[in-house]
Amino acid sequence: MLGNYLQPYAYAQMQVVEQALNRVAAQYGATVIGLDVTDEKRQRALVLGAHAAANLSDAPLPDAVRGLTGGLGADVIIDTVGSAETIQQAASALARGGRLVVLGYTQERPALDPRQIAVNELEIIGTRSGGRQCTVDAIRAVAHPSWKPIVTDSFPIAQANEALAHLREGRALGRVVLTFD
Repeated sequence: MLGNYLQPYAYAQMQVVEQALNRVAAQYGATVIGLDVTDEKRQRALVLGAHAAANLSDAPLPDAVRGLTGGLGADVIIDTVGSAETIQQAASALARGGRLVVLGYTQERPALDPRQIAVNELEIIGTRSGGRQCTVDAIRAVAHPSWKPIVTDSFPIAQANEALAHLREGRALGRVVLTFD
């Protein structure tokens, strides 16, 4: 269990967007929980500042999050997948008064229980991108010397198809770069 946490925060699938969210949330003092099915991606979450990481193969997302927050749940979950399953699980993993930010989406139409939303006083917020000021703030953040891109794999241009297969199979832990050596 995480002790004395400021704001439990959880996400699933440690891909590139989630790695950036991990770094920003940790930088602003949130207690970050990394969730994934692979050891490498959970370890990457810890290296990037997550306070804990759980295996989603061992327990469903709500059980994993509640197990790490003393049964309370997360104050904020950012769902970068947006499938019916991830939205339902994320809503079930939130603490009372928690906020679900839906960043990703699929063609599925999730069914959420309005009683769960009302009784637990949940907020569900959708976002695609910010306005002009968000863009300016994001550029400033990544221009800071402490912000470095996470490049984990490099392929010569002649192996572009192998690089794409590496990405499709979910084996990349960070950015994949093609080189022209």
